Amino acid sequence: MDQKMPNSQHNIVAFPQTAAPEASASPPDGHATAVVIPIGDAISLISDHPSSQPAVAPPLDLGELWNAINEKRVVAHYQPQFDFSSGHTVAVEALARIVDESGALILPARFIELAEESAMIVPLGRAIIAQACEDLARWRAEGVAVERMAINLSAHQLNVDESLARYIDDCAAAHGLTAADLEFELTERQFLDSNGTGATSINAIAELGAGLALDDFGIGYSSVAYLSDLPVTTVKLDRNMVARIPEHQTTERVIRHLVAMALDIGVNVVAEGIETWDQHDYLASTGCHLGQGFLFAEAMHAEDLTGFVGCIEGI
Repeated sequence: MDQKMPNSQHNIVAFPQTAAPEASASPPDGHATAVVIPIGDAISLISDHPSSQPAVAPPLDLGELWNAINEKRVVAHYQPQFDFSSGHTVAVEALARIVDESGALILPARFIELAEESAMIVPLGRAIIAQACEDLARWRAEGVAVERMAINLSAHQLNVDESLARYIDDCAAAHGLTAADLEFELTERQFLDSNGTGATSINAIAELGAGLALDDFGIGYSSVAYLSDLPVTTVKLDRNMVARIPEHQTTERVIRHLVAMALDIGVNVVAEGIETWDQHDYLASTGCHLGQGFLFAEAMHAEDLTGFVGCIEGI
C-alpha cells in the first residue's frame, strides 16, 4: 500500500508488451463522463516532476482513465521489502501509476476510486498484474533474486472479475512463473466488501498457491478472526501503528503481541511505513520477518530496483 513521501526523482517506463492476456477496456456508453471523486489521504506522492502536480490535483475523468488504460500508460513502480535478519531485498510490492501525455506520473489518489466506480478497475488491475509478472520474470532472468511479488487487489475487482484467478494463473505461466511467486494484498475493509463472487475469487486465488496478505493488520475490529477464517499467509502491520514507535509503549506491546500471535500460527509478518531506525530496531526485536518504508527505499522504476536488491548492508 502506498504512503506519503517527500519529493523524489524517478525515470518513466512505457507499459511493456506482454504475452499475457490483453487488459483492455471499452468506453462506457460510448463516451466519457467527468466524475468528481474525493482525494484519499493515504496515497504516496511520487512524481518525476514534483512541482508539476499541485498538492491536491483533480481526479481524472472517465475518458482520461479509459485512454490511459488502452494506450498502455498504466505502469507499476515497486517498493522493496527487506528481510530483517539479512538486510536483503526478498520481495517487492507493485504500486499502480499512470503516465500522462506529458510524461508525468499520475498517482492513485487521482484514479483508483474512479476506476472502481466505473469498473475500469478490471483492465487497470490486470495491467498491473501483467507488468508485475513480466518484471519479476525479467529480474530473475538477470539474476536478481526477488522471491515474491506483492500486488494489491480491490474488492471491486474481485467482485466483478469472475475470471480473475484464471487470468492470474495464465499471466504467471506466460512468463515462466507460478502463482506461488505472487502474493495478493487486501485490507480488512476489502474483505468485508467482497460479495459472493469476491469470496469465490479469493479462495480460487489461494488454491492456485498464491499468497494472501491481510493489509492494515491490527486496526480492524475483526482482523484477528481473519487469520483463522481465511487462507491468509501474511499480515502487514498497519503503518499508523508503526509510526507510534517508540513514543507509545502501549502500541509497542500490542505490536509485539500481534507479531507473536502471527508467528505462532505460521503467518508471515511485514511491517510497512518504517521511517526511523528506532522503528526498525524494535520491529526486528519482535521477530517480524520483513519491513518496507522510506528508511529503506521508496517505490521505484523496475530497472532502478535492480541496484537495490541485496545491497543494503548493516541492517
